[in-house]
Amino acid sequence: MKVHISQKLQDSSPGHKARGMIVFDMDGTLIESKSSWWLIHEAMGTSDQAKEYERLYREGIIDYDKWAELDVSTWIGKDFSPAYSALKGVRLMKGARKTVRLLRSKGFLVGVVSAGLNVVLEKVLREVKLDFYEINELKLEDNIVVGWKTRVGYRDKGKKVIELSKRFSISLDHVTVVGDAENDLEMFKLPQVYKIAFLPSHPGLEKLADIVIIEKDLMKVAEAILKRFNKY
Repeated sequence: MKVHISQKLQDSSPGHKARGMIVFDMDGTLIESKSSWWLIHEAMGTSDQAKEYERLYREGIIDYDKWAELDVSTWIGKDFSPAYSALKGVRLMKGARKTVRLLRSKGFLVGVVSAGLNVVLEKVLREVKLDFYEINELKLEDNIVVGWKTRVGYRDKGKKVIELSKRFSISLDHVTVVGDAENDLEMFKLPQVYKIAFLPSHPGLEKLADIVIIEKDLMKVAEAILKRFNKY
């Protein structure tokens, strides 16, 4: 089996111009798991090595691409079956299905920009329909990890949001970003977008956010978005 999900643009929007664009983070936002990387490391028995590589990145000794390369190197050539078993336990955040369905029905394009992994997104896509996604690509053949492609670096989310807004011809003041963690900061720094911190784990997000939601239910996000854009 080959897994090559990396990015997608799906013509599932109405025949008229979209009302706006909603960009969700995946880990800790659209799904309950805080880190798809750590979930896989724990399943594959590579957590100790991963902690050392994270330390090197946090201390500025290596950059993000090198960190990702080293992380994935712990899986190269290994049977990915233990990780697939662990991924069966991945759960959508409460209200995720209803939220995505409602927002799309109201004319919004809804998708994901994540520094997580495509093998986790596969599970999400079996349960919700998205208009687009940008995510890192883990390559497998016959259940063996054979490679890796960085699509969304740790500080790339702001740039990706701008690219998507141009691609869909949606002005940034009609874009909403939803996230919870440090690597969401760059898209929260975009001044024009509407920013929702959902169960934030980083204080910087709360400072930059237009609204902070601490109730574990994505329908609260949908309600905030619809209230915000009803004036347009």
